[in-house]
Amino acid sequence: MFQSFDVTSTPQFGRERTDALRTALAGLGVDGFLVPRADEFQGEYVPASAERLSWLTGFTGSAGIALITRTQAIVFVDGRYVTQLAEQVDGSVFEGGDLIGAPPSVWLEKNAPKGFRLGIDPWLHTGAEVRKLEKALSSLDGSLVFLDHNPLDQIWADRPAAPLGRVKIQPIDHSGILAKDKLAKMSADLAETGAAAVVLTDPSSIAWTFNIRGSDVPHTPHPLARAIVHADGRAELFLDKRKTGIEEEAYLTQLCDMLPPSTFEERIAAISQGVGKMMIDPDHAPFALAEIIRTGGGTVVEAIDPARLPAPARMALKSKDRKRHICRTAPPWSSFSPGLTQRRPARSPRSPPSSSWKSAAAASASACRTR
Repeated sequence: MFQSFDVTSTPQFGRERTDALRTALAGLGVDGFLVPRADEFQGEYVPASAERLSWLTGFTGSAGIALITRTQAIVFVDGRYVTQLAEQVDGSVFEGGDLIGAPPSVWLEKNAPKGFRLGIDPWLHTGAEVRKLEKALSSLDGSLVFLDHNPLDQIWADRPAAPLGRVKIQPIDHSGILAKDKLAKMSADLAETGAAAVVLTDPSSIAWTFNIRGSDVPHTPHPLARAIVHADGRAELFLDKRKTGIEEEAYLTQLCDMLPPSTFEERIAAISQGVGKMMIDPDHAPFALAEIIRTGGGTVVEAIDPARLPAPARMALKSKDRKRHICRTAPPWSSFSPGLTQRRPARSPRSPPSSSWKSAAAASASACRTR
């Protein structure tokens, strides 16, 4: 991952935009609203079209969330960003909060009035986050309100369009395993759990599963897309075809059905009516997804995203693929020089330097040449 330090903060608009948001919230019947850094894909690094926290407050750090109430505006950040927050936001509008020690759920429980109604965009929060907020609000006889639309998006007049970064195929020399083999293994494992399908919502999981790379977010090689992998071996990829060329589209259509991202919710609802159990990762999937499954009559099975499991648990590499993969991946320097990870006995300044790292490097290079 890469973090840019280009200054894009616009703190001079903080008061105007916060007032506009409060006006919109009053019409929705809620007392407060959360504006997270994360986007619909729960990414830490987001495209310009999802820079909601930055647009509202001026804060451009990679971790944070704002709580806007009728009388207060708090931006919660961790210790890395305390100084940056003070420099980037209008201190007469926003105050700082502790994202680690007293996140919004903790702050609300201690400071919100009885009956507080908190509005959220359910596509921007995971199921795990929602449970924490509901628990905090229940102690106040308050409630969490899932809004049908994001009020901030409605007042963001010059919001950039969603990105259409080009998707590329990851060569087998780098991926190590064919995408069709990954999908087959994932489907087989699903069948054993009794789940009819798993929904992949993390772009990094899409990149790994289908052996593709994207360019929707600068310096982050994950395409913004979602997928459904069925226990019967079928797969559906919700990816805008404008991101692919002829070669990439031909490659992907051999692996799955490519569908427009706008049809994702409709497909989830339709599948839920007939398949029964659908697996999602509660720490990475948006809460809205679970609600669509339940509303459609399906059962949500919470489990770790199979594409995020450690490599040995995901799939054992075939010996040939493993050898090729290892040779394409440079060994750590510590394998060449034990001194980088363990203390060596002191030696005389006149002693010649150890040549152990040279022999280790030569052996590794020889192994790669014979693959």
